[in-house]
Amino acid sequence: MDDPSLILVGGSGLTPESARALAPGIVVRMMVYRPAIRPVDVGDVVEIVPGSPGRAGDLALCVHADRCEIGRIVRDDGSRVEIEIGAAGGRHALAASAVLGVASTLEQGDLLLDLRRGRWRAAGRLAAAVPSGVGRFLVALAWLERVRRPFFPPLFMGSEAQLLTSLTAAYDAEAEVTGRETEL
Repeated sequence: MDDPSLILVGGSGLTPESARALAPGIVVRMMVYRPAIRPVDVGDVVEIVPGSPGRAGDLALCVHADRCEIGRIVRDDGSRVEIEIGAAGGRHALAASAVLGVASTLEQGDLLLDLRRGRWRAAGRLAAAVPSGVGRFLVALAWLERVRRPFFPPLFMGSEAQLLTSLTAAYDAEAEVTGRETEL
């Protein structure tokens, strides 16, 4: 077999056997090594929760053609799952046991996208509801997210007042250290 599609961060390539052996419920970080479903790109880091049930629109770790892939769940009827796989977004029917976990976070450089809540959950559901190949829409959303970030800090960083207090405290401590060094 050629190069793997996914590599465990700090480890080796992910094979179907090693993916099935991942501990359920423990978040695993994987780097994408080959083109995947949009907006996931080569070099992105995806956090997967093995054993987590997936819903329509979720990005999931699955086994297809003897390799581990990241795909989008389109439909799940219990025993069979329709999933979009690859950069072209081809749809395939797989056994439900071929879906090994669900992606919770996508890391694109300095950008963290929470795939389980908010606009990214809604965008995933929309992408699953429309014909395949509409992934360009998600790529555009990711680009807009990158443009928006410099103007609006992420919510998990706290309010504006908290950010300014932390920033002021950090630089005040630096000034005190520099002042003491010049006195010596």
